[in-house]
Amino acid sequence: MPTIPTAAEIKARIVADIETEIGQTSPALPKSWNKVIAGAVAGVIVLLYQATLWVYRQIFPETADYAALILLGKLVQVYPVSANQAVITADVYGTIGESVTSGTTLFKASNGVVYLVTTGGTIGSGGYVECTLTAQTYGDIGNIEDGAELRIVTPDTALTGTAIVTGTTTDGADAETEASFRSRVIARYKKRFTGGSPADYELWGLEAPHFIWVSPYAGNEPGTVWIYGEVDNQVDGIPDTAQLATLKDYLIYDPETGLETRRPIGAEITTLPISRKPFDFDISISGASTATKNDIEAALSDYLLSLSPYNEGVSLERNDAVTDTGASSVVNDVARSAGATVISLIVRDGDSSSPLTNYILYGGQKAKLGDVTFTDMA
Repeated sequence: MPTIPTAAEIKARIVADIETEIGQTSPALPKSWNKVIAGAVAGVIVLLYQATLWVYRQIFPETADYAALILLGKLVQVYPVSANQAVITADVYGTIGESVTSGTTLFKASNGVVYLVTTGGTIGSGGYVECTLTAQTYGDIGNIEDGAELRIVTPDTALTGTAIVTGTTTDGADAETEASFRSRVIARYKKRFTGGSPADYELWGLEAPHFIWVSPYAGNEPGTVWIYGEVDNQVDGIPDTAQLATLKDYLIYDPETGLETRRPIGAEITTLPISRKPFDFDISISGASTATKNDIEAALSDYLLSLSPYNEGVSLERNDAVTDTGASSVVNDVARSAGATVISLIVRDGDSSSPLTNYILYGGQKAKLGDVTFTDMA
């Protein structure tokens, strides 16, 4: 950012300019008057500098205020993700033949979130009817696990007062943070989008619910595209079949219009889950407590989870190598802070137990922590 001169510096410069223009040093009285005028003008100039600098900051997504950031995002079709209400299904119990009224009946979860019955029905022979309920609070707090019990807010003589959650139709989501939105806008300006480039597929894929990493590759046959995806709500980030189908829809159809305006004509898309390759570690260490060893395992896990296969079309930096030097650096940092000393560290392929010095991740393969064996040294 440009540096703004201080008011004192501007004032001195004005006085100097006046004396330069008249070709002589001003006498005492006029000189004092010059300083008064210069002081008044300097304050205005500082304000002009600050206004100019503010405008300068709004040009770039890294420094723009949030309101300007939204406008910068609109230019490249990136918009903030709004908070979303959870929509669930639940079995509402009551008297056979009676109706569950939509739009008025309310149930409350143990965390205090209230759900409105948005699709009711008639209670069947089993003594219940499956209804659709919508959380009246936006955000992740509205998500509730299957089997949870809800209690009616206002007693109804036709109902027992309980409902059992059977499924989730729409996940509730918190509004996107400013930092998250800013990072997406910055990434969009850094990558070139041409309507079918790797960066396009990545952008479209990351719009799909729960996907946090998407990497496209050319398939084995002309016109085929393989898209690997990672999610934030499954074990090891491996998406299930339904999520992969959703990902494919986002790569083909615009979710706002429902029109098939995304993939290039003739492109055959295959969505694939990531895989997790385990890596084991043999660590000889001195002076390490159980807590320190646990911290080392957590640090190694974070190190491995931070790595991703390099894709020239979408990766902004290369961070795809599992190395003994990288692991040693992580372990030594933790050990030193706890007063322990690492004597040696061996990285092993978790599938074959073979020692290795480096391993390059490729395609949809990601890393995870396997077994860590500590040997205490005197």
